[in-house]
Amino acid sequence: ILLVTNPLTYTFKYYLTEADAIAGGTNYIPNPNTYTSGNATIYVRIETGPVDGNDEGCFSLGKVLLKVSDFNVEEQIINIDSICDADGDGNIVVDLTENITQIVPNPADYQISYHTTLENAEWGLNPINPATAYTISAGTNVTIFVRIHSLTDPCYSISRLNYTTVERPILISVDDFSLCV
Repeated sequence: ILLVTNPLTYTFKYYLTEADAIAGGTNYIPNPNTYTSGNATIYVRIETGPVDGNDEGCFSLGKVLLKVSDFNVEEQIINIDSICDADGDGNIVVDLTENITQIVPNPADYQISYHTTLENAEWGLNPINPATAYTISAGTNVTIFVRIHSLTDPCYSISRLNYTTVERPILISVDDFSLCV
């Protein structure tokens, strides 16, 4: 969350009550990165340092509704065994969905989409459709980004499926030859 334009020039302290935030004392949340006490309104005091010898400095107050999610799908990297271009046409069609249970045991509990770039996965844009018949050029390595999104809140994680494909050897016909020993 961006509360100010240049956050490196300010001090941030987080409080459970507006009165504590206004007072600015020591009753703040000491480590906001580990705060997990459920849904709450958190008050943030954003301060400048002392100005011209004045110990007070300036401050602003903000209010944030914090919702702690129980979403806990960890990001994973799944390396798929090499796939051969069995028919020799230069393409391999894969079902991207066949490995999802390695990431989440109950896929129906999530909104899952597959993307060709990390940026698209982050934003949930341009999903591969259909994910059950994605074409990969033989002889290439491809990473597919899997966005696993909670059905109940804005939380998500992104895992990777790494595909390695192998071209089918092409036989060159040769004339019969004789060897004299």
